[in-house]
Amino acid sequence: MSVVLIQASLLLFNTPGQVDIKWRCLLKAVDQYTRELVHWVDLPRVAETRGTLTEISFHTLPFVAARSFFITDVPVGAVRGGHAHRDGEQLLVCMSGRIEVRIRHNGVEQTTICKPDGRALYVKAGVWASQTYLDEGSSLLVFCSHPFSMDSYSEENPGEP
Repeated sequence: MSVVLIQASLLLFNTPGQVDIKWRCLLKAVDQYTRELVHWVDLPRVAETRGTLTEISFHTLPFVAARSFFITDVPVGAVRGGHAHRDGEQLLVCMSGRIEVRIRHNGVEQTTICKPDGRALYVKAGVWASQTYLDEGSSLLVFCSHPFSMDSYSEENPGEP
């Protein structure tokens, strides 16, 4: 849940235990807007005694993948990313461990934890994101809609001064 939304919800109580209905609608609209930019994608999985097979069919991705890369051997607590892509969409798949993903767009910030649980995190173009590696051996597989270009990177945090 967004840090901004948590802070806002604490300030909106009219009487103990009640929140003004128009603020509820506003918070719901902000949450829906954020879900359009970043959301989970379920990946088909088959779990058995020999291990778990997770399928990624390219035709089911939310974009046509132009490239992929993976990140391994990251020290615990290290932060990677810290930028947005002006044009490119990404799908983040945690292969092992746990990775905290912090996203921000137009002043709304959210964090979530990626785990190897059969879900991938879709990040739309223009969304600033960073990843903090929480466990030793955490690894991340990323599918991208565009070829690599340093010109597509925006270090700025969208919506921030």
